[in-house]
Amino acid sequence: MSNYVKLYDFAYKDTLGTGDPDKLVRGSEIDTELTAIVAAIQSKADIGGAIGTATAVTPPTANNSTRVATTAFVYAALADVTIVSGGTF
Repeated sequence: MSNYVKLYDFAYKDTLGTGDPDKLVRGSEIDTELTAIVAAIQSKADIGGAIGTATAVTPPTANNSTRVATTAFVYAALADVTIVSGGTF
Protein backbone atom coordinates (compact mmCIF):
# COMPACT_ATOMS: atom_id res chain seq x y z
CA MET A 1 0.00 0.00 0.00
CA SER A 2 1.46 3.31 -0.98
CA ASN A 3 0.74 6.82 0.20
CA TYR A 4 0.44 9.76 -2.14
CA VAL A 5 3.40 12.12 -2.15
CA LYS A 6 2.93 15.43 -3.94
CA LEU A 7 5.48 15.70 -6.74
CA TYR A 8 5.04 19.29 -7.91
CA ASP A 9 4.51 22.52 -5.97
CA PHE A 10 2.16 24.21 -8.39
CA ALA A 11 1.53 27.12 -5.97
CA TYR A 12 5.25 27.95 -6.11
CA LYS A 13 4.85 28.70 -9.80
CA ASP A 14 2.57 31.61 -8.84
CA THR A 15 5.53 33.33 -7.16
CA LEU A 16 7.66 33.25 -10.31
CA GLY A 17 7.88 36.31 -12.51
CA THR A 18 6.03 36.77 -15.75
CA GLY A 19 7.98 35.29 -18.62
CA ASP A 20 9.79 32.74 -16.42
CA PRO A 21 9.53 29.44 -18.34
CA ASP A 22 9.16 27.50 -15.07
CA LYS A 23 5.93 29.46 -14.35
CA LEU A 24 4.08 27.39 -16.94
CA VAL A 25 2.06 24.43 -15.73
CA ARG A 26 2.86 21.66 -18.16
CA GLY A 27 0.50 18.89 -19.12
CA SER A 28 3.26 16.35 -18.41
CA GLU A 29 3.48 17.64 -14.80
CA ILE A 30 -0.26 17.27 -14.32
CA ASP A 31 -0.20 13.82 -15.91
CA THR A 32 2.65 12.69 -13.63
CA GLU A 33 0.83 14.06 -10.57
CA LEU A 34 -2.45 12.36 -11.49
CA THR A 35 -0.66 9.07 -12.19
CA ALA A 36 0.84 9.18 -8.67
CA ILE A 37 -2.60 9.89 -7.17
CA VAL A 38 -4.23 7.03 -9.09
CA ALA A 39 -1.45 4.60 -8.04
CA ALA A 40 -1.88 5.57 -4.38
CA ILE A 41 -5.67 5.17 -4.55
CA GLN A 42 -5.49 1.81 -6.31
CA SER A 43 -3.15 0.43 -3.67
CA LYS A 44 -5.71 1.01 -0.89
CA ALA A 45 -8.22 -1.57 0.33
CA ASP A 46 -11.73 -1.33 -1.05
CA ILE A 47 -13.90 0.08 1.72
CA GLY A 48 -16.97 -1.40 0.02
CA GLY A 49 -16.01 -4.90 1.02
CA ALA A 50 -13.13 -7.25 1.44
CA ILE A 51 -12.12 -9.65 -1.27
CA GLY A 52 -12.24 -13.21 -0.01
CA THR A 53 -12.88 -14.44 3.51
CA ALA A 54 -11.07 -13.08 6.54
CA THR A 55 -9.59 -15.79 8.74
CA ALA A 56 -7.95 -15.86 12.16
CA VAL A 57 -5.95 -18.39 14.11
CA THR A 58 -8.07 -20.16 16.72
CA PRO A 59 -6.50 -19.78 20.18
CA PRO A 60 -6.04 -22.94 22.24
CA THR A 61 -8.83 -23.88 24.64
CA ALA A 62 -8.75 -22.05 27.99
CA ASN A 63 -6.61 -19.27 26.54
CA ASN A 64 -7.46 -16.05 28.39
CA SER A 65 -5.21 -13.67 26.47
CA THR A 66 -6.34 -10.74 24.34
CA ARG A 67 -6.13 -12.77 21.13
CA VAL A 68 -9.17 -12.80 18.84
CA ALA A 69 -11.73 -15.38 19.93
CA THR A 70 -12.85 -17.12 16.76
CA THR A 71 -16.20 -18.86 16.43
CA ALA A 72 -14.40 -22.21 16.76
CA PHE A 73 -12.86 -21.06 20.06
CA VAL A 74 -16.25 -19.98 21.42
CA TYR A 75 -17.92 -23.23 20.38
CA ALA A 76 -15.16 -25.23 22.07
CA ALA A 77 -15.44 -23.12 25.23
CA LEU A 78 -19.22 -23.53 25.35
CA ALA A 79 -18.92 -27.28 24.95
CA ASP A 80 -17.16 -27.34 28.34
CA VAL A 81 -19.90 -25.31 30.09
CA THR A 82 -22.52 -27.01 32.22
CA ILE A 83 -25.68 -24.98 32.62
CA VAL A 84 -27.53 -25.60 35.85
CA SER A 85 -31.27 -25.01 35.87
CA GLY A 86 -31.94 -21.49 37.14
CA GLY A 87 -28.24 -20.65 37.04
CA THR A 88 -26.66 -17.84 35.13
CA PHE A 89 -24.19 -18.15 32.33
